[in-house]
This record gives sequence, structure tokens and C-alpha cells, in this order.
Amino acid sequence: GATQNSIRVAQWMMNSPGATAFIGCIGTDSFGETLESSAKADGVNVQYFKTASVETGTCAVLVKGGERSLIANLAAANCYDKAHFDTPEIQALMDAAKIVYIAGFFLTVSPPTIMAVVLGSRTMSMTRLNNGTAASLGSSARK
Repeated sequence: GATQNSIRVAQWMMNSPGATAFIGCIGTDSFGETLESSAKADGVNVQYFKTASVETGTCAVLVKGGERSLIANLAAANCYDKAHFDTPEIQALMDAAKIVYIAGFFLTVSPPTIMAVVLGSRTMSMTRLNNGTAASLGSSARK
């Protein structure tokens, strides 16, 4: 998705393999394999929670002239489990992180994970960035 593409660009700019990491959820399917292999090939340290119960998210892109529209199927991205965040591997990444970015859609996926990031970032020397532009946030807030 867009967040993983952004981290791949940041990784390219850093020009040092493993300078960036990505945590999220993918399915155990060919789309998940493609995301993982592409990010790893670019030097990103990917640490996915993987689920066999839901397919990896996909996105249709419509382009006309200079305009584009995205239609996302978040699928597995909606299945992140905080237990993955609590593992020693992820906690070591968090301890080393200088910047943490949270995608907008994730605000509705795992509030306990976000609270752990927020509370942790208050005690660490870390910059935390949140994106609040996900279209689904408005509909979730109304429910």
C-alpha cells in the first residue's frame, strides 16, 4: 500500500540496507509474497504479521488525464494483532526507532497497538507521525 511505498522511498533515500522497517499484516498468498520480496529487495526490514485467514490487501488505481483515484481492499491489513507488536523482535525495532509513522486506516484496526506506540514514544526520543486522512475514519467515527 501507500505506506509501504513511502517507506521504500525513504529506504532508497537513506541508501543503507535496513535503515527502515515496516510492520503490518499480509496474507499468506502471492500478493503478500510480492510485497515482502519487493520491500526486502529495496532494503526495508519487513516484519509482517501473517494470516492465512484473509488475503493480502489490494488496490485498484484509476487514471484519467492527470487525475487518479484509488480503490483499496484492505483485507489482511485490517487483521493486525497487537500480540505481534509485543514480540521481542518488534520491541527491539521500536527501541531503535527515531521516527514512527502510523497510517490513517490503522487507527481503526488496532487501537491497543497505537496506544502502545503513543505511550512508548513519550518515554523515548522518537518522532511520531499520524496520518488522519483515511476515508474510513469518518464512517468509523459515526458508528
